[in-house]
Amino acid sequence: MEEKTVTIMNHFEGVCCKQVTYDINTKTHIITNIKFVGGCNGNLTAVSKLCDGKKAEDICELLSSIACKGSKSGSSCAREFTKSLRDSIRHSNM
Repeated sequence: MEEKTVTIMNHFEGVCCKQVTYDINTKTHIITNIKFVGGCNGNLTAVSKLCDGKKAEDICELLSSIACKGSKSGSSCAREFTKSLRDSIRHSNM
């Protein structure tokens, strides 16, 4: 498989954040250029900075269990981000 970086954009429902975009390297699964739209700016800026340059699998392990009491779905912006990352991993392995 050829190594390349692709930009992913996903929309969220049921959490404060409405959208995330990021780049993923299809071979290494390194995530960069993470940008959230909506949500708690301070928290999501921190998530973006802490996750930038990390492997998607590692990010999923750290963030997938985070819940938010304020969300209608019981999920969280971080958890929805990990769902998007898992989809990206699956598609890059095809």
